[in-house]
Amino acid sequence: YNKIILLMYIKGKTVFLKNISLNDSKFITHIRNKKNIKKYLNNPPPNIKHQIYWTKKNIKNKATRDFVILDKITRKRIGTIALNDINLKKREAEWGRWICAGTSSQSIESFLLLSKYSFYSLCLKKIYSLTNYKNIKVINFHKRIGGKYFGTLKNKYFIKGKKTDAVKYIFNK
Repeated sequence: YNKIILLMYIKGKTVFLKNISLNDSKFITHIRNKKNIKKYLNNPPPNIKHQIYWTKKNIKNKATRDFVILDKITRKRIGTIALNDINLKKREAEWGRWICAGTSSQSIESFLLLSKYSFYSLCLKKIYSLTNYKNIKVINFHKRIGGKYFGTLKNKYFIKGKKTDAVKYIFNK
């Protein structure tokens, strides 16, 4: 049984991460269904009702931490980021559900804040990302920040009625 430290905010210089709540469901549904984002996602929520159900389930899941990324100045929601499949025995978790509509520096900072939380609050040794192999922009980001390519998972996602591969990148403490 994994015990996770509950946390309300992780503060940075330009953004902060806030645990998701049911109040974030409309925003999450909207951002995950944007045409330029949806094409890379495995089953984005079709409506707010579905997102509320999913959010309730994930809030109770002790192996998941979902955050909304907020602009520090405006306090507006600009994205989402998460840790899931948190395994404190293996000291690893999957980093995902990362969508940031803010600036490139806000995107980078959201990842750095999640990494800091992963490595120093949860004492994980590694986090990994599974990314749709067609999402070249995110894959290039993984490479630039020092992610180590760990292979391709065949038919990992089901998008628009087709099976799609994912690439795995690992980030060590």
